[in-house]
Amino acid sequence: MGNRLGSRVLVDGLAGSGKSTFSRALSVRTGLPLIYLDLQYWKPGWVHPSESEWREKQRRLLADDAWIADGNYRETLDLRLERADTVVLLDTAWWICASRAFVRGFRKPGELPEGCKYPALQRLRDGCRMAGVACRDRGSYPEQVRAMVSQHGQHARLYVLRSTRAVHEFLNSLAGSATRAAGDRRDAPSISCTFANHRRGFDRFRSLSTISCHLLYTSTIYRCFQEECSMTLYKTELVRRVAKETRLSQRVVNEVLDTAHATIKLALRQGTSVVLPGFGTFYTRARGERRVRNIRTGEPITVPAGRQAAFRAGEHLKHAVSLAPRQRGRRRAVVEDEDAA
Repeated sequence: MGNRLGSRVLVDGLAGSGKSTFSRALSVRTGLPLIYLDLQYWKPGWVHPSESEWREKQRRLLADDAWIADGNYRETLDLRLERADTVVLLDTAWWICASRAFVRGFRKPGELPEGCKYPALQRLRDGCRMAGVACRDRGSYPEQVRAMVSQHGQHARLYVLRSTRAVHEFLNSLAGSATRAAGDRRDAPSISCTFANHRRGFDRFRSLSTISCHLLYTSTIYRCFQEECSMTLYKTELVRRVAKETRLSQRVVNEVLDTAHATIKLALRQGTSVVLPGFGTFYTRARGERRVRNIRTGEPITVPAGRQAAFRAGEHLKHAVSLAPRQRGRRRAVVEDEDAA
Protein backbone atom coordinates (compact mmCIF):
# COMPACT_ATOMS: atom_id res chain seq x y z
CA MET A 1 0.00 0.00 0.00
CA GLY A 2 1.37 3.39 -0.95
CA ASN A 3 2.13 6.24 1.41
CA ARG A 4 -0.60 8.81 1.91
CA LEU A 5 0.60 12.33 1.30
CA GLY A 6 -1.29 15.41 2.35
CA SER A 7 -1.43 18.71 0.51
CA ARG A 8 0.71 20.69 3.00
CA VAL A 9 4.11 19.00 3.20
CA LEU A 10 7.02 20.11 5.36
CA VAL A 11 10.47 18.80 4.40
CA ASP A 12 13.13 19.08 7.11
CA GLY A 13 16.63 17.81 7.79
CA LEU A 14 20.22 18.89 8.30
CA ALA A 15 21.97 21.07 5.74
CA GLY A 16 23.14 18.77 2.96
CA SER A 17 20.57 16.06 3.74
CA GLY A 18 19.01 16.43 0.27
CA LYS A 19 15.98 18.55 1.13
CA SER A 20 16.01 20.60 -2.07
CA THR A 21 16.51 17.61 -4.37
CA PHE A 22 13.80 15.66 -2.59
CA SER A 23 11.41 18.62 -2.55
CA ARG A 24 11.83 19.16 -6.29
CA ALA A 25 11.17 15.47 -6.92
CA LEU A 26 8.12 15.55 -4.68
CA SER A 27 6.81 18.66 -6.40
CA VAL A 28 7.19 17.06 -9.83
CA ARG A 29 5.52 13.88 -8.63
CA THR A 30 2.57 15.56 -6.88
CA GLY A 31 2.18 18.90 -8.63
CA LEU A 32 2.29 20.78 -5.33
CA PRO A 33 3.92 24.25 -5.43
CA LEU A 34 7.34 24.45 -3.83
CA ILE A 35 8.38 27.09 -1.28
CA TYR A 36 12.11 27.54 -0.63
CA LEU A 37 12.31 29.11 2.81
CA ASP A 38 15.95 30.15 2.25
CA LEU A 39 14.88 32.41 -0.61
CA GLN A 40 12.13 33.95 1.52
CA TYR A 41 14.12 34.43 4.73
CA TRP A 42 16.86 36.89 3.78
CA LYS A 43 16.44 40.61 3.26
CA PRO A 44 18.59 42.44 0.66
CA GLY A 45 22.26 42.41 1.65
CA TRP A 46 21.87 39.19 3.70
CA VAL A 47 20.12 41.00 6.53
CA HIS A 48 18.33 38.81 9.08
CA PRO A 49 14.67 39.60 9.68
CA SER A 50 13.35 39.80 13.20
CA GLU A 51 11.57 36.71 14.49
CA SER A 52 8.22 38.49 14.40
CA GLU A 53 8.78 39.54 10.77
CA TRP A 54 9.83 36.05 9.78
CA ARG A 55 6.84 34.46 11.49
CA GLU A 56 4.43 36.85 9.82
CA LYS A 57 5.97 36.21 6.41
CA GLN A 58 5.68 32.45 6.90
CA ARG A 59 2.03 32.80 7.88
CA ARG A 60 1.40 34.52 4.55
CA LEU A 61 3.42 31.94 2.61
CA LEU A 62 1.69 28.98 4.27
CA ALA A 63 -1.83 30.41 4.14
CA ASP A 64 -2.65 28.36 1.02
CA ASP A 65 -3.99 24.83 1.26
CA ALA A 66 -1.37 23.23 -1.00
CA TRP A 67 2.42 23.58 -0.76
CA ILE A 68 5.74 21.92 -0.06
CA ALA A 69 7.93 23.91 2.34
CA ASP A 70 11.67 23.22 2.15
CA GLY A 71 13.74 24.56 5.04
CA ASN A 72 15.03 23.91 8.55
CA TYR A 73 14.59 27.12 10.51
CA ARG A 74 14.27 25.54 13.94
CA GLU A 75 13.11 28.66 15.79
CA THR A 76 9.86 28.82 13.81
CA LEU A 77 9.34 25.10 13.26
CA ASP A 78 6.30 25.14 15.54
CA LEU A 79 4.52 27.55 13.20
CA ARG A 80 5.09 25.34 10.15
CA LEU A 81 4.10 22.19 12.05
CA GLU A 82 0.76 23.72 12.98
CA ARG A 83 -0.04 24.20 9.28
CA ALA A 84 1.49 21.02 7.85
CA ASP A 85 -0.42 17.77 7.49
CA THR A 86 2.66 15.78 6.40
CA VAL A 87 6.22 16.01 7.69
CA VAL A 88 9.16 14.37 5.90
CA LEU A 89 12.37 14.23 7.93
CA LEU A 90 15.51 13.37 5.94
CA ASP A 91 17.74 11.70 8.53
CA THR A 92 20.72 11.36 6.18
CA ALA A 93 24.11 10.20 7.51
CA TRP A 94 25.97 13.16 8.96
CA TRP A 95 29.12 12.62 6.91
CA ILE A 96 27.08 12.83 3.71
CA CYS A 97 25.38 15.99 4.96
CA ALA A 98 28.70 17.57 5.93
CA SER A 99 30.37 16.81 2.61
CA ARG A 100 27.40 18.00 0.54
CA ALA A 101 27.14 21.19 2.58
CA PHE A 102 30.81 21.94 2.08
CA VAL A 103 30.95 21.09 -1.63
CA ARG A 104 28.00 23.46 -2.05
CA GLY A 105 30.42 26.24 -1.14
CA PHE A 106 32.22 25.70 -4.46
CA ARG A 107 29.07 26.03 -6.55
CA LYS A 108 27.16 29.18 -7.33
CA PRO A 109 23.46 28.77 -6.48
CA GLY A 110 21.02 28.93 -9.33
CA GLU A 111 18.81 31.39 -7.46
CA LEU A 112 19.56 33.86 -4.70
CA PRO A 113 17.37 35.96 -2.38
CA GLU A 114 16.47 39.31 -3.83
CA GLY A 115 19.21 41.91 -3.42
CA CYS A 116 21.84 39.42 -2.20
CA LYS A 117 25.24 38.73 -3.76
CA TYR A 118 27.17 35.57 -2.98
CA PRO A 119 30.91 35.85 -3.66
CA ALA A 120 33.11 32.77 -3.71
CA LEU A 121 34.80 33.45 -0.36
CA GLN A 122 31.46 33.82 1.41
CA ARG A 123 30.21 30.58 -0.18
CA LEU A 124 33.33 28.75 1.00
CA ARG A 125 32.99 30.06 4.55
CA ASP A 126 29.31 29.14 4.66
CA GLY A 127 30.13 25.68 3.35
CA CYS A 128 32.73 25.19 6.09
CA ARG A 129 30.34 26.43 8.73
CA MET A 130 27.43 24.24 7.61
CA ALA A 131 29.69 21.17 7.38
CA GLY A 132 30.68 21.76 10.99
CA VAL A 133 27.04 22.26 12.02
CA ALA A 134 26.10 18.94 10.37
CA CYS A 135 28.85 17.23 12.34
CA ARG A 136 27.90 18.97 15.59
CA ASP A 137 24.14 18.34 15.33
CA ARG A 138 24.33 14.87 13.80
CA GLY A 139 22.58 13.18 16.73
CA SER A 140 20.56 15.93 18.34
CA TYR A 141 18.77 17.56 15.40
CA PRO A 142 16.61 14.58 14.28
CA GLU A 143 15.55 13.99 17.87
CA GLN A 144 14.66 17.67 18.30
CA VAL A 145 12.50 17.58 15.18
CA ARG A 146 10.69 14.46 16.41
CA ALA A 147 10.08 16.13 19.76
CA MET A 148 8.68 19.24 18.06
CA VAL A 149 6.42 17.10 15.87
CA SER A 150 5.04 15.27 18.91
CA GLN A 151 4.37 18.61 20.59
CA HIS A 152 3.10 20.85 17.77
CA GLY A 153 2.31 18.47 14.91
CA GLN A 154 0.43 15.54 16.40
CA HIS A 155 -2.15 15.86 13.62
CA ALA A 156 0.52 15.42 10.90
CA ARG A 157 1.90 12.20 9.45
CA LEU A 158 5.64 11.86 10.00
CA TYR A 159 7.92 10.04 7.57
CA VAL A 160 11.60 9.56 8.44
CA LEU A 161 13.81 8.70 5.45
CA ARG A 162 17.35 7.61 6.31
CA SER A 163 18.79 6.61 2.92
CA THR A 164 18.53 7.18 -0.81
CA ARG A 165 16.74 3.86 -1.12
CA ALA A 166 14.13 5.01 1.38
CA VAL A 167 13.67 8.20 -0.66
CA HIS A 168 13.17 6.12 -3.83
CA GLU A 169 10.63 3.88 -2.16
CA PHE A 170 8.75 6.82 -0.70
CA LEU A 171 8.46 8.65 -4.03
CA ASN A 172 7.48 5.50 -5.89
CA SER A 173 4.83 4.47 -3.38
CA LEU A 174 2.92 7.74 -3.05
CA ALA A 175 -0.73 6.83 -2.94
CA GLY A 176 -1.74 10.14 -4.49
CA SER A 177 0.63 9.97 -7.44
CA ALA A 178 -1.84 8.02 -9.54
CA THR A 179 -4.28 10.94 -9.46
CA ARG A 180 -1.78 13.50 -10.75
CA ALA A 181 -1.39 14.64 -14.30
CA ALA A 182 0.24 12.26 -16.72
CA GLY A 183 2.86 14.84 -17.54
CA ASP A 184 4.03 14.90 -13.92
CA ARG A 185 4.30 11.12 -13.92
CA ARG A 186 6.42 11.17 -17.04
CA ASP A 187 8.81 13.59 -15.38
CA ALA A 188 9.25 11.46 -12.27
CA PRO A 189 11.80 8.94 -13.68
CA SER A 190 14.22 11.76 -14.51
CA ILE A 191 14.10 12.88 -10.88
CA SER A 192 14.64 9.29 -9.75
CA CYS A 193 17.71 9.21 -11.95
CA THR A 194 19.06 12.16 -9.99
CA PHE A 195 18.82 10.18 -6.77
CA ALA A 196 20.24 7.12 -8.51
CA ASN A 197 23.27 9.10 -9.63
CA HIS A 198 23.83 10.25 -6.05
CA ARG A 199 23.54 6.68 -4.81
CA ARG A 200 25.93 5.27 -7.41
CA GLY A 201 28.44 7.91 -6.49
CA PHE A 202 28.28 7.12 -2.78
CA ASP A 203 28.10 3.34 -3.22
CA ARG A 204 31.11 3.35 -5.53
CA PHE A 205 33.14 4.53 -2.60
CA ARG A 206 31.12 5.09 0.53
CA SER A 207 33.24 7.81 1.97
CA LEU A 208 34.11 9.63 -1.23
CA SER A 209 31.95 12.57 -0.25
CA THR A 210 33.46 12.61 3.23
CA ILE A 211 36.78 13.37 1.60
CA SER A 212 35.32 16.71 0.66
CA CYS A 213 35.38 17.50 4.38
CA HIS A 214 39.15 17.45 4.02
CA LEU A 215 38.71 20.66 2.06
CA LEU A 216 37.37 22.22 5.24
CA TYR A 217 40.85 23.48 6.02
CA THR A 218 42.34 23.74 2.52
CA SER A 219 42.05 27.54 2.41
CA THR A 220 43.76 27.73 5.79
CA ILE A 221 46.58 25.54 4.52
CA TYR A 222 47.11 27.96 1.65
CA ARG A 223 47.36 30.82 4.13
CA CYS A 224 49.79 28.84 6.26
CA PHE A 225 52.05 28.30 3.28
CA GLN A 226 51.91 31.97 2.40
CA GLU A 227 52.45 33.32 5.90
CA GLU A 228 54.76 30.86 7.62
CA CYS A 229 56.41 28.61 5.08
CA SER A 230 59.50 28.13 7.26
CA MET A 231 57.74 26.54 10.23
CA THR A 232 56.39 23.02 10.65
CA LEU A 233 52.63 23.02 11.07
CA TYR A 234 51.51 20.17 13.30
CA LYS A 235 47.98 18.82 13.55
CA THR A 236 47.16 20.63 16.80
CA GLU A 237 48.04 24.01 15.33
CA LEU A 238 46.22 23.20 12.09
CA VAL A 239 43.05 22.32 14.01
CA ARG A 240 43.32 25.53 16.02
CA ARG A 241 43.69 27.70 12.91
CA VAL A 242 40.83 26.03 11.05
CA ALA A 243 38.59 26.37 14.11
CA LYS A 244 39.43 30.07 14.31
CA GLU A 245 38.90 30.60 10.56
CA THR A 246 35.55 28.77 10.42
CA ARG A 247 34.31 29.67 13.92
CA LEU A 248 33.81 26.01 14.78
CA SER A 249 34.94 24.21 17.92
CA GLN A 250 38.31 22.49 17.81
CA ARG A 251 36.61 19.21 18.70
CA VAL A 252 34.40 19.36 15.60
CA VAL A 253 37.31 20.30 13.35
CA ASN A 254 39.43 17.50 14.83
CA GLU A 255 36.64 14.96 14.16
CA VAL A 256 36.28 16.11 10.56
CA LEU A 257 40.05 15.96 10.07
CA ASP A 258 40.33 12.45 11.56
CA THR A 259 37.41 11.24 9.45
CA ALA A 260 38.93 12.70 6.29
CA HIS A 261 42.30 11.07 6.99
CA ALA A 262 40.72 7.68 7.69
CA THR A 263 38.67 7.98 4.51
CA ILE A 264 41.71 8.83 2.40
CA LYS A 265 43.62 5.85 3.79
CA LEU A 266 40.69 3.54 3.05
CA ALA A 267 40.46 4.86 -0.50
CA LEU A 268 44.16 4.33 -1.13
CA ARG A 269 44.00 0.79 0.24
CA GLN A 270 41.23 0.11 -2.28
CA GLY A 271 43.32 1.57 -5.10
CA THR A 272 41.12 4.67 -5.47
CA SER A 273 42.66 8.06 -6.13
CA VAL A 274 41.46 10.95 -3.97
CA VAL A 275 41.23 14.24 -5.86
CA LEU A 276 40.91 17.51 -3.94
CA PRO A 277 40.53 20.15 -6.68
CA GLY A 278 43.17 22.84 -6.38
CA PHE A 279 44.91 21.14 -3.45
CA GLY A 280 46.22 17.94 -4.98
CA THR A 281 45.71 14.23 -5.58
CA PHE A 282 46.44 11.31 -3.28
CA TYR A 283 47.10 8.15 -5.27
CA THR A 284 49.00 4.86 -5.23
CA ARG A 285 51.69 3.74 -7.65
CA ALA A 286 53.22 0.37 -8.32
CA ARG A 287 56.66 -0.38 -6.97
CA GLY A 288 58.60 -3.25 -8.49
CA GLU A 289 60.62 -5.81 -6.63
CA ARG A 290 64.01 -4.48 -5.56
CA ARG A 291 67.07 -5.55 -3.65
CA VAL A 292 68.40 -3.51 -0.76
CA ARG A 293 71.08 -4.02 1.82
CA ASN A 294 70.56 -4.36 5.54
CA ILE A 295 72.32 -1.36 7.09
CA ARG A 296 73.27 -3.35 10.19
CA THR A 297 74.48 -6.65 8.77
CA GLY A 298 75.20 -5.67 5.19
CA GLU A 299 73.23 -8.67 3.90
CA PRO A 300 71.15 -8.22 0.73
CA ILE A 301 67.38 -8.21 1.18
CA THR A 302 64.71 -8.62 -1.47
CA VAL A 303 61.78 -6.24 -1.06
CA PRO A 304 58.72 -7.67 -2.80
CA ALA A 305 56.72 -5.68 -5.32
CA GLY A 306 53.85 -3.65 -3.95
CA ARG A 307 52.11 -0.30 -4.01
CA GLN A 308 53.04 2.90 -2.26
CA ALA A 309 51.12 6.05 -1.45
CA ALA A 310 51.99 9.26 -3.29
CA PHE A 311 50.75 12.84 -3.45
CA ARG A 312 50.72 15.20 -6.43
CA ALA A 313 50.21 18.88 -5.58
CA GLY A 314 47.51 20.80 -7.44
CA GLU A 315 48.10 24.00 -9.36
CA HIS A 316 46.61 26.27 -6.68
CA LEU A 317 48.79 24.73 -4.00
CA LYS A 318 51.90 25.05 -6.17
CA HIS A 319 51.05 28.65 -6.86
CA ALA A 320 50.46 29.40 -3.17
CA VAL A 321 53.83 27.91 -2.21
CA SER A 322 55.73 29.64 -5.01
CA LEU A 323 54.37 33.03 -3.91
CA ALA A 324 55.29 32.65 -0.23
CA PRO A 325 57.00 36.02 0.51
CA ARG A 326 59.01 35.02 3.56
CA GLN A 327 60.54 32.05 1.83
CA ARG A 328 61.67 34.20 -1.08
CA GLY A 329 63.09 36.80 1.29
CA ARG A 330 65.12 34.18 3.17
CA ARG A 331 66.61 32.86 -0.04
CA ARG A 332 67.67 36.35 -1.10
CA ALA A 333 69.25 36.97 2.29
CA VAL A 334 71.27 33.76 2.03
CA VAL A 335 72.53 34.73 -1.42
CA GLU A 336 73.53 38.21 -0.22
CA ASP A 337 75.41 36.73 2.75
CA GLU A 338 77.30 34.38 0.45
CA ASP A 339 78.20 37.25 -1.89
CA ALA A 340 79.40 39.35 1.04
CA ALA A 341 81.56 36.47 2.26
